[in-house]
Amino acid sequence: MQLHKTFLLLLLVMNAAASLTARTVFVLPFENKERSAERYKLPEALAVTFGDMLRENGRFTVYDRERIKAALFEKKIPLKSGRQLFDLLSDSFTVDYIFSGEVRSFRVSERITGRQTNTVASVEISIRVIDADSGRTVQQLSARAETNGSGIFHTAEDSMFTSSAPGVAVRETFLKLIAGTVEALRFPPLAGTVIKVDGRRMYLNIGKDSAAVIGDMFELFRYETNTVQEDSTVSTNAPIIEKNRLSTNTNAALLEAKKETLRRMLKPPAMKAAILGTVRIVDIYSRFSIAETVTLTAPLPASGMIFVRELPLSAY
Repeated sequence: MQLHKTFLLLLLVMNAAASLTARTVFVLPFENKERSAERYKLPEALAVTFGDMLRENGRFTVYDRERIKAALFEKKIPLKSGRQLFDLLSDSFTVDYIFSGEVRSFRVSERITGRQTNTVASVEISIRVIDADSGRTVQQLSARAETNGSGIFHTAEDSMFTSSAPGVAVRETFLKLIAGTVEALRFPPLAGTVIKVDGRRMYLNIGKDSAAVIGDMFELFRYETNTVQEDSTVSTNAPIIEKNRLSTNTNAALLEAKKETLRRMLKPPAMKAAILGTVRIVDIYSRFSIAETVTLTAPLPASGMIFVRELPLSAY
């Protein structure tokens, strides 16, 4: 029972943290101005890839494409920018922002050196961020990337595409666009958890894909439950039996106490954040980072989860 309650509490905390940062978005099919992109079946795959990377970022909830496409088909609404689409996504699916994109430039060339073939890929992509309520474009961004890779060609539908030169260039371009979007929309601070403690160093589940950078500072905290009454040392999770009721009708008092205990077990306990200190990112990877302790205001707990939230630049 205790394990079950702990698990439910953890879910509540994680859902609360996610709701602070997530924006619900939908990605429209990408337009294409480059014939060379058709060879790699790029336009069809870009919306899916971009949606996956937005989801990995942790600040976005990406709506299921097939579900929305089915609703559009039923209402005979085209899958392109327009007032009908905006109204449906905003009202029926509570989408906050809509992304539309375009392949502005796509170049792939081969260089043969001896027996080795090297591929050079250059990609430029632009996106529009549209407010679903008003249909207004709130941000336009463009980014490009150039990478080298093996001479093996893959289409965007192939699982090996992501490791090829064009695939890497697309991913790097998208990372730049996502970072620009996060900055432009002024998202709430990043939030995550400590996944490992190693002396003064801590591993956080926040990385480059979340638009974090070396030097970012985070506040450490953990959640505590208010399980003790202000005017008593009796746990609020324990049966409460008033003395006068116990003397008059013990069975009724016990039954009432059991009901009260059950009610409080089912009701989520009140939570408060206990600040533990601050850390600064010193090394970063795609999906995690390494941070060093800057200050500690309380001992780190021997068990339980430690959470982190990004500090504003003014706090550095």
